[in-house]
Amino acid sequence: GLKILYVKFGYDKLPFSHSSLVSAFYSPYMQRPEMLQNELFSRRDIGLTLYRNFWKQRINLYAGAYTGSGESSLALENDKSGNLEYIGRADISWPAKCKYHEIDETGVPFPVVSLGLNGRYAQKSVNSGGDFSLLTINGKKYTYGIDFMAEYHGFTALAEADQVKAIPNDTKDLLGQPTNYYRAG
Repeated sequence: GLKILYVKFGYDKLPFSHSSLVSAFYSPYMQRPEMLQNELFSRRDIGLTLYRNFWKQRINLYAGAYTGSGESSLALENDKSGNLEYIGRADISWPAKCKYHEIDETGVPFPVVSLGLNGRYAQKSVNSGGDFSLLTINGKKYTYGIDFMAEYHGFTALAEADQVKAIPNDTKDLLGQPTNYYRAG
């Protein structure tokens, strides 16, 4: 068959976290979990995404480079470093493709499971982001996650874990701890 590498450029959802990729129309909740509300990582940004799917869309691969400023990128607010954020995601589902949603509204007649792995890297020169200042780190920030979803006959189960390892340039951000990094998630 024809091998196609898809390219998207512009302001769009970032290929990170199953729950973050779910449209509000396919979620039963009034709002997203706290850590998916631009506290730990951005959900949208300006950049370039390359993606490819295999095996009738059961395997999906994504890679991209973005401003790293998230939703603030629309106001053309980037830190002075100008460094990009790099993101990758791979997911696999069986025995059929799995959509990014949190509700089995079609009543899938057989069990479908999906497993996704994500990674992000950014090196910025400013701290930003809500109550916790984890959205961007003045230093290096590694974010990684795993998600699992299963659906069958109207029942959906979704589990996700996301972790940040931050290596700040300013040691006062370490609160006197004998280390050069901290974790959050």
